[in-house]
Amino acid sequence: RQHYPQLDAHVVEQEVERSCFEAAACYFGATGYDLLHTHDVISTRALWRVKPAEVPLVATIHGNLAMEYLTFLGTEQPPATLTWQHMYLREYFGAASSDLTIVPTRWLKRELSAAYGVSAEHLLVIPYGMEADRFRQKMAEATDLSPPAGKKLIICPARLVKVKGHADLLDALALLRKRRSDWICWLVGDGDQRKLLEQQAAALSLAEHVRFLGNRHDVPALLKQADIFVLPSRHDTLPFAVMEAQLAAKPIVVSDAGGLPEMVRHEQTGLLYRKGNSEELCGCLERLLADERLRRLLAANGHRWGKRQWSLEIMLQRIKAAYELARKRVSEQKTRPAPADQPTAVP
Repeated sequence: RQHYPQLDAHVVEQEVERSCFEAAACYFGATGYDLLHTHDVISTRALWRVKPAEVPLVATIHGNLAMEYLTFLGTEQPPATLTWQHMYLREYFGAASSDLTIVPTRWLKRELSAAYGVSAEHLLVIPYGMEADRFRQKMAEATDLSPPAGKKLIICPARLVKVKGHADLLDALALLRKRRSDWICWLVGDGDQRKLLEQQAAALSLAEHVRFLGNRHDVPALLKQADIFVLPSRHDTLPFAVMEAQLAAKPIVVSDAGGLPEMVRHEQTGLLYRKGNSEELCGCLERLLADERLRRLLAANGHRWGKRQWSLEIMLQRIKAAYELARKRVSEQKTRPAPADQPTAVP
């Protein structure tokens, strides 16, 4: 702050966090490990700079915060600001500063390769897995909520933040209300957009159709009661909410943002619409409300596919193989590779 008073507060915060993490790693020591596995760009870059060369480092990058920032700004055109440049470089170094980087979707691999110039060979796609039996147990637990009689339940469990697209969903529900009234929508979750979304819902006269439930500890039990699951994201990678909806055998409506098309195939395991298009979203919801046979078909197909795809055992096998690959790469390298000082792509 003394030497660079013009720095954005976010940049200062992020660099202080990275420097403290790196200093702590030096203090506690990064030796004596067979392998290190990090799960975000800050810890990855920090440990890469201080770890012994012979200790393999595997990173898992779960998303693209720089592109999420653009979604928050409501633009696809990167701004000419220091904050954006810092975010862009943070993503690059976080993905490139490892012996092997795991990403959960093919979409994120393409993003990091095309937009940042990270080598495709450096990136390995391993989708998430989840404990299906534990989730089913939670679905069977009691809950104090139930939808009104005669109403079909649409559920959207997601943080109330801009990138999750709740504003698009409310616009779609306002259109849907003009066409039919046999439904109610529960928004499960909380976030910095809640007040704005509540105001939007009131302005659209959705008080009788939309309930803001806030954070809940019984989401699986609520999901069990739903007739339709919806996630209107403007930006997303591989959300667990969709995985849970498939394991719960619910018909799904999602946008085509990010990795969502890898989770849901249109008219086979769910319905997709173009992100931000509330008219299309309304059409998908109306179609499912009107067609019980389609709801059952999509739910059954998605459930069957999800049980295979989100196997925790398969994920663990793939990660174990990734560890072996990272070890092999380190053992075969005479000198430690380093990411370029700048990404080959231009922000």
